[in-house]
Amino acid sequence: MSLFFGRSLFHFAFGSVLVDMLWIVIF
Repeated sequence: MSLFFGRSLFHFAFGSVLVDMLWIVIF
């Protein structure tokens, strides 16, 4: 369960980074 939460948190952080990069490209 802890490992699953860790993967989920990492995936969320990685997604946030991708979104930030996308915003940088747009503006």
